[in-house]
Amino acid sequence: MQLRSFACVLTIAALAACGGSQSSSSGGASPSPAESSAAASATEGGGPSASPAAVAAADASAAASAVASPAGTDQPTPAVSAAPSIAASASVAAATTAPTAGPLASVKFTDISGIFAETAIKQEAALGIFGSTSGKFNPYGTVSRGTYVEWLVKANNLYFADTPTSVIRLAEANSPPSFVDVPKSNPYFPYVQGMTDAGYVIGIDRKHFAPNRPLTREELVAIQVQRFKNGQVQNLSKATSPDAMSYVALADKNQISKPYWGAINTDQCTDCLWGGDNELHRIFGPAKLFHPQQLVTRADVAVAIQQIANRTAASALPH
Repeated sequence: MQLRSFACVLTIAALAACGGSQSSSSGGASPSPAESSAAASATEGGGPSASPAAVAAADASAAASAVASPAGTDQPTPAVSAAPSIAASASVAAATTAPTAGPLASVKFTDISGIFAETAIKQEAALGIFGSTSGKFNPYGTVSRGTYVEWLVKANNLYFADTPTSVIRLAEANSPPSFVDVPKSNPYFPYVQGMTDAGYVIGIDRKHFAPNRPLTREELVAIQVQRFKNGQVQNLSKATSPDAMSYVALADKNQISKPYWGAINTDQCTDCLWGGDNELHRIFGPAKLFHPQQLVTRADVAVAIQQIANRTAASALPH
């Protein structure tokens, strides 16, 4: 009861003070002696004294009221949401800044770091072209002709999955074999026969493909050029001698084997309507010597099939 009486006295005193201030500023009447006496009694100890706890509660209530209803406004200030905890903030930051594993993260070959073909190998391995993604890749090992055609067809069909006219359809069990050394039982048959059925000239002669023989540089370029032309071998250069390869500026062009004259001459004429895309220098660099019978490496083939016509391994990776 004493606290309630004290609060009432405080309220009367405050109202009296506000009224006096307004009156004095506007020229109104001064407070009556009785009102002044009551206020003085309340402030000078004439009324009941408040405990420290009551004073603290009153201060807190006044502060809350000041925040809720700033002076000069009729509407309460919108509530301020509590700041997130440090742990929650750290969790959000970690989720926002943590790097996302890229499509090449699964490739763990141990012997390709820093080599020219590293990116090509990783991209193609991530696409499943090599059948493995870890251990040793053996980048400087040789590649059989059959393996090269298998990788080329796999890469081609991934890059052109949205373009049926550029997909090389694999040969099925009812397809008659074109080469006596690649029967239906041969694991390379679907790829070798598929390319042959699509019009590509890839054998070492009309009846033999030599699937297990290591691939040479001139063979690689000749087949890559045919793929650039989408198998339209009739549009290749008709060079009939090394001298007729007028667009080939290689110091050892006389060493290029006859079956590949037309394809390599086509490849080097990048400004011709019937020309190629300079696969030779894209794969082996701007060299003056081609070494046409030199065996290609697995790294060479990875660079070769990294781009097929206007498509690349990078474009086929998930983004």
